[in-house]
Amino acid sequence: MADFTVEAGRHHTHTLEVDLYRGMFQNSEEFEIRHIGINSVDNRHMGHVIGEMDPQWLADCEAEFASKSLPGGLFKHLAYLYPDSVTGIAQMADSSTSRNDQRVLPIAVTPIFIGEQGDWHFVMGYLPKGNYRVGYSCLGHLDDPQTDDINDGEFVMYRDGGALTVNSGDNGGHQNVHQCGNGHAGGGHGGH
Repeated sequence: MADFTVEAGRHHTHTLEVDLYRGMFQNSEEFEIRHIGINSVDNRHMGHVIGEMDPQWLADCEAEFASKSLPGGLFKHLAYLYPDSVTGIAQMADSSTSRNDQRVLPIAVTPIFIGEQGDWHFVMGYLPKGNYRVGYSCLGHLDDPQTDDINDGEFVMYRDGGALTVNSGDNGGHQNVHQCGNGHAGGGHGGH
């Protein structure tokens, strides 16, 4: 969780974002939330992202890794968000509690889903304004948040979704749209 300053004479509004994918772990019979998946953001300086995902990327990833699918030929499509220090796919790590290579852990991970209009997209909210980079994989089912599945498993980061800037708007909460590849071929992200 990021540090923040409390200023005298000013009303402070922060949002506590809990990323269950990265922060929730099963310990024997119980679940616990670890701090790695919890972030605080000042509402004045945050934004949201709607990511438009290229459907060809999903089809190509599924075709290339058909032997690694879940039963029934299903895949778990995930978008990964990295700090802007990441400049390419070779630096993108899977979710894990620690690394012993030069890859950078994601800041956030979210599922990619199909909307009412048949377009693939993802949503990430409550992000501090700034610059980031997006990664994509259809092998999310092979990414155990507790282990390094790139080096010790079968996980592969499939595509670099490019650089993205999150703006906050006048009162925070600005909606930013990011296109990965050719986006979702013009179906639009409204109404989702």
